Amino acid sequence: MAEEEKEEKGEGEGKEKKGPPPIVKKILLIAIGVVAVGIVAAVVAKIVATRTKPPEITEILEKKDRIEPPPPHLSIWLLTAGESKITARLADPDEPHICQLAKVHLAHDPKYKKLQMEFFNRQIQIEDIFQGALMSKTSSDLSSEEGKQEFVKELVERINNVLSKGQVQTIYMEVIVQ
Repeated sequence: MAEEEKEEKGEGEGKEKKGPPPIVKKILLIAIGVVAVGIVAAVVAKIVATRTKPPEITEILEKKDRIEPPPPHLSIWLLTAGESKITARLADPDEPHICQLAKVHLAHDPKYKKLQMEFFNRQIQIEDIFQGALMSKTSSDLSSEEGKQEFVKELVERINNVLSKGQVQTIYMEVIVQ
């Protein structure tokens, strides 16, 4: 009997678990996994940050180059008031750019008395024309003075195609490419 007890004690001593309990092991494994995921995420973020350029905010019409307000013989209609802007993604193949048009004024001959009401009734359609025209342009198209003038001519033509009460003569606006 004594021998059996010793053998049982011997077997019991051999089965004693060394090290931390299983719950501690699980917590340590989870903590190591979280740290590893954090390190991988930091490395990936660093790689992405160094390979992509931050968007450069370029105001194409700088303060000194802004177009003068319309002559007194033209009436104007404010398409975008206050903080509202017309925004669209440009068609740049290499890097995505966003263009915002702010303080958009449609200038027309004052003899077209009903044109202001038509602008009001067609505001969404006119904004859609602006967005469609922007989405077909690249940032380089809008960066030169000639490109801006061509853009305004295109917009005037597109808008005049949908108007029935008069014609837009020119458009005044701020163009911001990001």
